[in-house]
Amino acid sequence: MSPPLQQDDGTWSITDKEKAEAFATYLTTVYSIRPATSTNTTENTVKTFLDSACPMTLPITPFSLTEVKDALNKCNSHKAPGSDLITGPILQALPQKAMTLLTSIYSIMLRLTYFPLKWKSAQIIMIHKPGKPPTRVTSYRPISLLHILSKIFERLPQTPP
Repeated sequence: MSPPLQQDDGTWSITDKEKAEAFATYLTTVYSIRPATSTNTTENTVKTFLDSACPMTLPITPFSLTEVKDALNKCNSHKAPGSDLITGPILQALPQKAMTLLTSIYSIMLRLTYFPLKWKSAQIIMIHKPGKPPTRVTSYRPISLLHILSKIFERLPQTPP
């Protein structure tokens, strides 16, 4: 249970919902989205590229079981899991058949250029900064917890060996 949070205007956030709203308000002031700055030149370049014929490429090489196992072994067991609650040790303990299936899934994702939408989301939690008063919203920093399966996919070599 976290302590109540004092707002800049002197009011207090007591409930979890009020605290979440206080953090959301604070984070929107600290982290703002930059407006897109596109020029006609950029738009024309992108349009020309998209309208051009696809270049010939070599066939995509599927991932090997060894590559997936190596990426799994690099998972830090002390990291907090994402919203799926899957940790590195859980994946490292998978049987051979499950590892083979996971390797196939990753290879198919690469071939289809598909990345699951669920893996693109993160769970944001607020961590108290040491030495700061726990009752102030500004005494916390956000961290993003990502799905471990997406982290492993990102670690896999994306080019043929």
